[in-house]
Amino acid sequence: MLEKTKNCTFWQTDHNDFSVRFWGSKWNSYGYDYLPKKDDALVFNTAWSAVPQVIAKLSETYPEVTVDYCWADEDFGSNTGRLQFKNGEVIDGYIPADQSPEAYEFAAAVQDSTLEDFGYVLDKDTGKVRYMEEVTPQEAQKHSEKAKGAER
Repeated sequence: MLEKTKNCTFWQTDHNDFSVRFWGSKWNSYGYDYLPKKDDALVFNTAWSAVPQVIAKLSETYPEVTVDYCWADEDFGSNTGRLQFKNGEVIDGYIPADQSPEAYEFAAAVQDSTLEDFGYVLDKDTGKVRYMEEVTPQEAQKHSEKAKGAER
């Protein structure tokens, strides 16, 4: 009979212990049935956090392939970024500061969306991201006019 111990390599006290130790996330990946399909990409969700150690191992397994890993946390605008791996090593990266305009915009891009899809707007005058509910009708009109002007 297997005894549950914290010291055993493959048997942990519960599935969360194993997942956090070996994946860096409390659960396995999920979301395959509704996420967009891409010919040259793996698209998946994880709980809690990014899983760069898994991607590093994948990169180590296929050393001739350069792997771009982008992630965006459910805490929109936090814990987002990109790491590029080759032979299991990080060769490039971009991790914007949490809650910065760059982090919000990067998180939206990772999810093939816009800030507005998540209920945010970038105030070009202040450079800050705000909830749409906080934007007055006059500000929304001003934002819309600026966006139209930028498209021309």
